[in-house]
Order: sequence, then C-alpha cells, then structure tokens
Amino acid sequence: VNYDTAPDYNSQMKAMENGVAYFGIPGANSRPGQVGNTVLSGHSSNDIIDQGNYKFIFARLDHLTNGDTVFVNYQGKRYTYTVTKKEVVKPTEVTKLVYATDKPILTLITCTPLGTSLNRLLVTAEQVSPSPKDATPAPSTGGSATTSIPGNSPTFVQRIFGGGDQ
Repeated sequence: VNYDTAPDYNSQMKAMENGVAYFGIPGANSRPGQVGNTVLSGHSSNDIIDQGNYKFIFARLDHLTNGDTVFVNYQGKRYTYTVTKKEVVKPTEVTKLVYATDKPILTLITCTPLGTSLNRLLVTAEQVSPSPKDATPAPSTGGSATTSIPGNSPTFVQRIFGGGDQ
C-alpha cells in the first residue's frame, strides 16, 4: 500500500500503477490501528495497455462476503479486519466514505462492474486484531477534499471514441 499519495485522480492513478493506494480524505483519513475509516483503492480491471503491474489487484474484491477476513500490514504490524458490508456507489458519492465511528474501520475501493469505471464497490471491514480497544485517535485533519472516488483509466475504445467517466 502506498500511503504517501494524495486523493486526487492523477495521484491515485499513478500510485495504483504500483499497488494499492491510500485514499485519505477529510473525515476518512485514519491509518490502520487508528479510530476512523482507512480507505484503500485498487484497480479491478484496468485496460491492458495501461502502465503498471497491479491492474487487476482487486479483480476479485466483489467475492468477499460478510465475515471474511482481510489483512493489512502497516509499519511492521499486521492488522486483521472482518468484512461487515459491501455497497456499490457512484464515483461522486465520496460522502459514503465519511461517517462518525468509534472503531478502526477499513474500506477497500475498486471499480464495478469489471471492465468499467461506471460504479465503485466499497467493501467495509472492522478491525479485530490487534485489539480495536488499543486503537489510537486518527488525525483531526489531513488529506484534501475530492469530488470523486478513484477508478480505472478510460479504456482503449473510450480513448479513441470518447465517453466513459473516471
């Protein structure tokens, strides 16, 4: 996971060429082990001509179900989360990532359906290990505002004929 990236479209796309990108925005800018929502984005089916080796890293994210386990390594520590919710939203529904919580939460983002950038799949999970009771507060500020959730780049056909959203 690249935690040193801004939440704007270009920064996210560049970071996702090399793996999963941290999407820290105001109100959803915690890191693993902190109270709040830690948001990570990854490609599910980027165009074959695009740069990077991680174009399909979240291609099977839609197969996760409630109760499944997700692991995130951060600063030499493994955090374990249990999936609690899946939701499909429009790319502009950034507010779905920002909400009050007293728990350490993880949200994984990718485009859906596969091969498009039409919608975003949000998979939400709660930290179960290390003990969420030991979680520290997230920063009260940080990140920058954005109007859309990152997604796939335009497909080859969209680049030639236009169309498609980011």
